[in-house]
Amino acid sequence: MNSLTLLWVLLKGQKMKLLIENWRQYLDEQYRKGQEKGPQYLFENYPAGVVIFIEWLTYDLKDPIAVYWKENRNKLRDAAETAPTIPSNWRGRSTTRRRAEARAVRDKYVKVGKKTWGHINNIKKQFPYDVFPDVEDCQEKLNLLDGLAAAFIEDPKFIGDTSQIQEKLNELKFDPEALTPYERCAIDISNRRKAEKEVEEL
Repeated sequence: MNSLTLLWVLLKGQKMKLLIENWRQYLDEQYRKGQEKGPQYLFENYPAGVVIFIEWLTYDLKDPIAVYWKENRNKLRDAAETAPTIPSNWRGRSTTRRRAEARAVRDKYVKVGKKTWGHINNIKKQFPYDVFPDVEDCQEKLNLLDGLAAAFIEDPKFIGDTSQIQEKLNELKFDPEALTPYERCAIDISNRRKAEKEVEEL
């Protein structure tokens, strides 16, 4: 391999690292909806809430998409990050096959991650525990729920402080027949917006 080809491979490898890093930033930034409440904020400030959310998805619901992500996320990520980079000027049937295989590995990580996020986004308001009892504002509570979902995508095996988790679980109660705190907040916000619109139209 000559020096120019080696340089190209190194640069291509850096581009792949950037692709994976951009995916991580997408998880941290896209999901927080303009609020400083991304995964890292939740890991640091509500670690017990993150773990309880993960346990709810994977043990209480036994949601197959969430379980698959928890069990396979690290393997998918590692495969994407270590997939070989094949220079575009290399030719041959085996080279084309290897290039396609490497691209498929990287694409799978992103595709499965986005599918999982979309699914978690659809069911997250069913989370029955108010792990943010100190937050009264409904929009803020929903923003934090977005952060919980993003935290699960970022690190579905997050453990945190087990003593805090047990203490938090002992505090939490919920009525399975009632709306969840997040469903109530979504309804409250919707009703408030409808009322504001009706006032504007008077």
